[in-house]
Amino acid sequence: MLPSVITGWSLWNKGTNVVALMKGIYLGLILFCILVSGKEPASEELADSLMFYASFENTLTANFSTGKGESTLPTNLLQKIEYISGVKGMAVKGYISYPTKGNILPERGTVMFWLQPITWLPDNGYSVNFFNTGHGMREGKSVSMIQLYKYQKYPPRDDWISNKLIFYVAREDKVDGKFVSRYESSKNPVDIFHWKTDQWHHIAFSWDKSTGLVKLYIDGFLILTERMPLPDYFTEMFHVGDQEYISAFDELRIYNRPLTLQEIRAILISEKTK
Repeated sequence: MLPSVITGWSLWNKGTNVVALMKGIYLGLILFCILVSGKEPASEELADSLMFYASFENTLTANFSTGKGESTLPTNLLQKIEYISGVKGMAVKGYISYPTKGNILPERGTVMFWLQPITWLPDNGYSVNFFNTGHGMREGKSVSMIQLYKYQKYPPRDDWISNKLIFYVAREDKVDGKFVSRYESSKNPVDIFHWKTDQWHHIAFSWDKSTGLVKLYIDGFLILTERMPLPDYFTEMFHVGDQEYISAFDELRIYNRPLTLQEIRAILISEKTK
């Protein structure tokens, strides 16, 4: 059995040398457990649950997909794509998009990837997108999406959320024959001020519409659990990255169910040690 999660993210994410050492030791214990067991937890079940996987080895085309695996980027954005050294082989630097149909489910799932800031720092004061399922629009309003992004800075009213990582949802409900848009952001924004441009971080988030439960994991640790009004559908494309504030991405995976903490850690360790 893997060690239980360490609580107290406010201490765990401060980025000090001591905490970094603690993280290394703890992940080392997880790796030891995996090696002793002889296999990754539930590896067959993980393979059966995979819907989309792109390793970005000098190409945007997915290694595996249950829908279309070719990127939908227009030529002007495709020309801006670069490849750099990643966590495992190569990684992509830039903004990318793929078809949602067959690759991601609105009912439930898990998205995970490695992320490295390139042209931005957490305190830059601007919104930076990491992942979203597109903007379903009705009368100029977003009505159907999930999004993980860094919030912009709006002092002093929004100091509690400024420059922090949040999960956002938009959906629409029909009330008395009229469509009513609903928006909600995670109530506990995540401090990422210790992130640096030369560091990789493992990101995973899951959702389950039947319960409304959303979970966010960073570097193998569960840091956010909330219930949110998840949308009934996604639009035609999902998007990774931001067109203006550039990040690098590696090992993008999408599953058709919420993965367990044990499964997420096993994938993280297997990618980091290869």
